[in-house]
Amino acid sequence: MEQPKLLDLVRNMIRTKHYSIKTEEAYVGWIKRFILFHGKRHPKDLGKKEISAFLTHLAVNRNVSASTQNQAFNALLFLYRHVLEMEFEQLENVERAKKNDLHPCTEQRGKRGSESRRYDMELTPRQRSVYDFLISHHRQYGFSPTVREICKKLGLAGPAGVHRILGVIEEKGYIRSTAGKKRSWRPVNPGNIHKMPVLGRIAAGEPMGILDHPEEHIPVDPGFFGQEQCFALNVSGDSMIGAHIQDGDLAIISPQPDVENGQIAAVIVEGILPEATLKIVRKKRNVLELHSANPAYPIMQFPQRHRRKVRIIGKYIGVVRKIS
Repeated sequence: MEQPKLLDLVRNMIRTKHYSIKTEEAYVGWIKRFILFHGKRHPKDLGKKEISAFLTHLAVNRNVSASTQNQAFNALLFLYRHVLEMEFEQLENVERAKKNDLHPCTEQRGKRGSESRRYDMELTPRQRSVYDFLISHHRQYGFSPTVREICKKLGLAGPAGVHRILGVIEEKGYIRSTAGKKRSWRPVNPGNIHKMPVLGRIAAGEPMGILDHPEEHIPVDPGFFGQEQCFALNVSGDSMIGAHIQDGDLAIISPQPDVENGQIAAVIVEGILPEATLKIVRKKRNVLELHSANPAYPIMQFPQRHRRKVRIIGKYIGVVRKIS
């Protein structure tokens, strides 16, 4: 009987864990690139050195953002942990791409004046007007305008001209796009655009899959919650209704490795609950307890020898609720 191909095994594992189709496409795509980068060698014959070389290639030669490199990293982590069942503790120490506050087309001298001059020289007045409107629209709505909206706003004759302008701006490194998708134009360095990543689904009751890279962004400023950085997770279920966290809410999480006794956290229990769940953390002398805010759900207890299995992703700091 013919053995299933590696990428088919990846797809089957992703579907077993109920990850979204977007996650499947992204993970499979990065694993393909990883294999091709190393001359089509099987990943089981590759290790930390090869993974580090690939991630470094993305950051240095492909100039990808930190979030894009993180997506690739997590795709490979998924491959080794869940498909090949090979654990590499060292992977956590692989050098990662750094977030850069400078515009990607500027010389990295740390001066806004230099950035502004480069911007003025590289973009024509018409290109600047299109780029500035794209930035403004992102700030207000959290996503890009359509080509027709750009035409209407700037009084341009038709979409063909806008497509040409967007193409030139992309070639100069100011924006990126996804082929075949509407509203896919996005600034490479959005500056003061306020948006928060949504990292997937988090279970409140029966755990569901959580993604390690954003599925989308919402136009919410983390500063509203008193944070420089935080992310949102979709809540599913009713186990936290006693804490006023409802099914369909967006739980706002401050990423941190620990919380105080009695605080609500997003946690993963490795080897038992590989997907994330939202629970109240109770710390006792010889046991760690994860409580729901609904008496219908049992308390999860972890004696001292099993505490290391519980990994705290971050602290719950608020909620965003959609009103229909």
